[in-house]
Amino acid sequence: MNYKKVFFLPLACITIFSSSCSNKKESNETTNQLNSGAVVIDVEKALKEGTSQYLSQFGSEIEYVRLEMADEGLVAGNARTYVLEDYIYTVAFRQILQFDRKTGKFIKELSHYGNDPEAYQYTLPSMHPTTSNEIYVRTGNRIKTLNSKGEIKTIASAPSEVENAFEVEDGYFAGYIKNMSCTVTELIVIFNPLGEIGLC
Repeated sequence: MNYKKVFFLPLACITIFSSSCSNKKESNETTNQLNSGAVVIDVEKALKEGTSQYLSQFGSEIEYVRLEMADEGLVAGNARTYVLEDYIYTVAFRQILQFDRKTGKFIKELSHYGNDPEAYQYTLPSMHPTTSNEIYVRTGNRIKTLNSKGEIKTIASAPSEVENAFEVEDGYFAGYIKNMSCTVTELIVIFNPLGEIGLC
Protein backbone atom coordinates (compact mmCIF):
# COMPACT_ATOMS: atom_id res chain seq x y z
CA MET A 1 0.00 0.00 0.00
CA ASN A 2 1.29 3.46 -0.85
CA TYR A 3 1.88 5.77 2.08
CA LYS A 4 0.35 9.02 1.01
CA LYS A 5 -0.90 11.83 3.14
CA VAL A 6 -4.30 13.32 2.52
CA PHE A 7 -5.04 16.83 3.68
CA PHE A 8 -8.43 18.31 4.50
CA LEU A 9 -8.45 22.08 4.16
CA PRO A 10 -11.56 23.96 5.30
CA LEU A 11 -11.61 26.91 2.94
CA ALA A 12 -15.10 27.08 1.46
CA CYS A 13 -15.50 23.32 1.57
CA ILE A 14 -13.36 20.33 2.41
CA THR A 15 -10.85 19.53 -0.32
CA ILE A 16 -8.78 16.40 -0.44
CA PHE A 17 -5.17 16.54 -1.53
CA SER A 18 -2.82 13.61 -1.68
CA SER A 19 0.92 13.50 -1.98
CA SER A 20 2.99 10.42 -2.40
CA CYS A 21 5.71 9.16 -0.11
CA SER A 22 6.40 6.09 -2.21
CA ASN A 23 6.80 5.12 -5.85
CA LYS A 24 5.06 1.74 -5.61
CA LYS A 25 2.45 0.96 -8.25
CA GLU A 26 -1.18 0.97 -7.18
CA SER A 27 -2.66 -2.46 -7.72
CA ASN A 28 -6.18 -1.26 -8.39
CA GLU A 29 -6.83 -0.96 -12.14
CA THR A 30 -8.98 2.15 -11.73
CA THR A 31 -6.07 4.18 -10.37
CA ASN A 32 -2.77 5.17 -11.87
CA GLN A 33 0.23 6.82 -10.19
CA LEU A 34 2.20 9.49 -12.05
CA ASN A 35 5.93 10.12 -11.63
CA SER A 36 5.06 13.16 -9.52
CA GLY A 37 3.29 10.93 -7.01
CA ALA A 38 -0.16 12.26 -7.91
CA VAL A 39 -2.85 9.61 -8.23
CA VAL A 40 -5.10 9.65 -11.30
CA ILE A 41 -8.56 8.18 -10.86
CA ASP A 42 -10.33 6.93 -13.99
CA VAL A 43 -13.76 8.18 -12.92
CA GLU A 44 -15.42 7.36 -16.24
CA LYS A 45 -14.30 3.73 -16.06
CA ALA A 46 -15.30 3.44 -12.39
CA LEU A 47 -18.78 4.81 -13.15
CA LYS A 48 -19.27 2.51 -16.14
CA GLU A 49 -18.19 -0.53 -14.16
CA GLY A 50 -20.12 0.52 -11.07
CA THR A 51 -17.07 0.23 -8.82
CA SER A 52 -16.49 2.30 -5.69
CA GLN A 53 -13.43 4.36 -4.80
CA TYR A 54 -12.26 4.31 -1.18
CA LEU A 55 -9.79 6.52 0.61
CA SER A 56 -7.83 3.43 1.69
CA GLN A 57 -6.96 2.82 -1.98
CA PHE A 58 -4.88 6.00 -2.06
CA GLY A 59 -3.49 6.47 1.42
CA SER A 60 -3.14 4.97 4.85
CA GLU A 61 -2.84 8.16 6.86
CA ILE A 62 -5.05 11.24 7.28
CA GLU A 63 -3.72 14.63 8.30
CA TYR A 64 -5.93 17.63 9.02
CA VAL A 65 -4.34 21.07 8.58
CA ARG A 66 -6.49 24.09 9.39
CA LEU A 67 -5.38 27.32 7.71
CA GLU A 68 -5.17 30.30 10.05
CA MET A 69 -7.85 32.89 9.35
CA ALA A 70 -5.71 35.99 9.94
CA ASP A 71 -7.11 39.31 8.68
CA GLU A 72 -4.17 39.75 6.30
CA GLY A 73 -4.35 36.11 5.24
CA LEU A 74 -7.96 35.69 4.19
CA VAL A 75 -8.04 33.48 1.11
CA ALA A 76 -9.69 35.02 -1.96
CA GLY A 77 -12.45 33.24 -3.85
CA ASN A 78 -11.76 30.44 -6.34
CA ALA A 79 -8.28 29.85 -4.95
CA ARG A 80 -6.24 26.77 -5.78
CA THR A 81 -4.34 25.19 -2.89
CA TYR A 82 -0.95 23.50 -3.22
CA VAL A 83 0.54 21.45 -0.39
CA LEU A 84 4.33 21.30 -0.70
CA GLU A 85 7.08 19.99 1.55
CA ASP A 86 7.42 23.05 3.80
CA TYR A 87 4.51 25.30 2.90
CA ILE A 88 0.89 25.38 1.83
CA TYR A 89 0.12 27.96 -0.87
CA THR A 90 -3.22 29.36 -1.94
CA VAL A 91 -3.21 30.99 -5.38
CA ALA A 92 -6.13 33.17 -6.44
CA PHE A 93 -6.73 36.23 -8.62
CA ARG A 94 -3.96 38.72 -7.69
CA GLN A 95 -3.22 36.87 -4.46
CA ILE A 96 -0.65 34.26 -3.38
CA LEU A 97 -0.64 33.33 0.30
CA GLN A 98 1.88 31.20 2.16
CA PHE A 99 1.03 29.06 5.22
CA ASP A 100 3.09 26.75 7.41
CA ARG A 101 2.81 23.21 6.13
CA LYS A 102 2.44 21.60 9.59
CA THR A 103 0.48 24.17 11.60
CA GLY A 104 -1.46 26.07 8.92
CA LYS A 105 -0.25 29.37 10.42
CA PHE A 106 -0.37 32.29 7.98
CA ILE A 107 3.16 33.44 7.08
CA LYS A 108 2.86 36.09 4.40
CA GLU A 109 1.57 37.13 1.01
CA LEU A 110 4.11 36.46 -1.72
CA SER A 111 4.93 39.50 -3.86
CA HIS A 112 2.08 41.72 -5.09
CA TYR A 113 0.14 42.85 -8.12
CA GLY A 114 1.62 45.84 -9.94
CA ASN A 115 3.99 47.16 -12.58
CA ASP A 116 7.18 47.48 -10.53
CA PRO A 117 10.08 44.99 -11.00
CA GLU A 118 9.16 43.05 -7.85
CA ALA A 119 5.50 42.61 -8.86
CA TYR A 120 3.44 40.44 -11.16
CA GLN A 121 0.46 41.26 -13.37
CA TYR A 122 -1.15 37.83 -13.47
CA THR A 123 -1.38 34.98 -11.01
CA LEU A 124 -1.73 31.53 -12.57
CA PRO A 125 -3.86 29.50 -10.12
CA SER A 126 -4.18 26.50 -12.41
CA MET A 127 -0.41 26.12 -12.88
CA HIS A 128 1.11 23.65 -10.44
CA PRO A 129 4.32 24.91 -8.73
CA THR A 130 7.67 24.15 -10.36
CA THR A 131 9.76 21.10 -9.44
CA SER A 132 11.76 23.42 -7.16
CA ASN A 133 8.53 24.49 -5.39
CA GLU A 134 8.27 27.96 -6.92
CA ILE A 135 4.97 29.58 -7.90
CA TYR A 136 4.33 30.65 -11.50
CA VAL A 137 3.22 34.22 -12.22
CA ARG A 138 3.29 36.37 -15.33
CA THR A 139 3.91 39.95 -16.42
CA GLY A 140 3.02 40.62 -20.05
CA ASN A 141 4.66 37.83 -22.02
CA ARG A 142 7.29 37.19 -19.33
CA ILE A 143 6.92 33.97 -17.33
CA LYS A 144 8.17 34.44 -13.79
CA THR A 145 8.49 32.39 -10.62
CA LEU A 146 8.22 33.27 -6.94
CA ASN A 147 10.27 31.36 -4.37
CA SER A 148 9.30 30.83 -0.72
CA LYS A 149 10.97 34.13 0.25
CA GLY A 150 8.82 36.03 -2.25
CA GLU A 151 11.75 36.72 -4.59
CA ILE A 152 10.65 37.00 -8.20
CA LYS A 153 12.64 36.09 -11.30
CA THR A 154 11.93 35.92 -15.01
CA ILE A 155 12.56 32.49 -16.46
CA ALA A 156 11.26 32.87 -20.04
CA SER A 157 9.41 34.95 -22.59
CA ALA A 158 6.30 33.35 -24.05
CA PRO A 159 5.17 33.76 -27.67
CA SER A 160 2.46 36.42 -27.93
CA GLU A 161 -0.25 33.87 -28.78
CA VAL A 162 0.45 31.76 -25.67
CA GLU A 163 -1.87 32.27 -22.71
CA ASN A 164 -0.58 29.98 -19.91
CA ALA A 165 2.78 28.25 -19.97
CA PHE A 166 5.01 26.19 -17.69
CA GLU A 167 8.42 24.56 -17.77
CA VAL A 168 8.27 20.89 -18.73
CA GLU A 169 12.03 20.40 -18.26
CA ASP A 170 15.16 22.58 -18.21
CA GLY A 171 14.87 25.04 -21.09
CA TYR A 172 11.65 23.57 -22.49
CA PHE A 173 8.27 25.20 -21.99
CA ALA A 174 4.78 24.16 -23.01
CA GLY A 175 2.14 26.79 -23.63
CA TYR A 176 -1.59 26.88 -24.26
CA ILE A 177 -2.59 28.86 -27.35
CA LYS A 178 -5.34 31.47 -27.07
CA ASN A 179 -8.27 30.24 -29.16
CA MET A 180 -10.84 33.02 -29.00
CA SER A 181 -12.03 32.31 -32.56
CA CYS A 182 -12.26 28.55 -31.96
CA THR A 183 -10.37 27.97 -35.22
CA VAL A 184 -6.93 27.06 -33.85
CA THR A 185 -6.19 23.37 -34.34
CA GLU A 186 -2.88 23.09 -32.48
CA LEU A 187 -3.61 24.27 -28.95
CA ILE A 188 -0.25 23.49 -27.30
CA VAL A 189 3.22 24.60 -28.42
CA ILE A 190 6.73 23.94 -27.14
CA PHE A 191 9.13 26.92 -26.97
CA ASN A 192 12.48 27.93 -25.52
CA PRO A 193 13.19 30.69 -22.96
CA LEU A 194 13.43 33.24 -25.79
CA GLY A 195 9.88 32.45 -26.86
CA GLU A 196 10.95 30.70 -30.05
CA ILE A 197 8.44 27.99 -30.96
CA GLY A 198 9.90 24.62 -31.94
CA LEU A 199 13.51 25.80 -31.42
CA CYS A 200 14.13 24.27 -28.01
